[in-house]
Amino acid sequence: MLKHYHIEIRGKVNRQGYKLHTMILANRHAIHGNVAERVNRIEIEAEGEKANLEGFVAFCKKELAGSKIESIILEEKPLAYYDEFTIL
Repeated sequence: MLKHYHIEIRGKVNRQGYKLHTMILANRHAIHGNVAERVNRIEIEAEGEKANLEGFVAFCKKELAGSKIESIILEEKPLAYYDEFTIL
């Protein structure tokens, strides 16, 4: 079953490599959507099979070297039917 999550990661996450790591992992797990860097947060739109999304979300909860996650917001949204995963 396909699902769509909006994921917001807040904290010291800018310029830490989250966008690239997110795109690589999304492509490995057949996740479509996008990732964008905002002030003090990373926003991700992710669609895929439920099992694939669970592993993807688990990655999003991990801190990369030099980063500090303060909070993660996970919200299920209606499907948008993305064709690929991109960095905005």
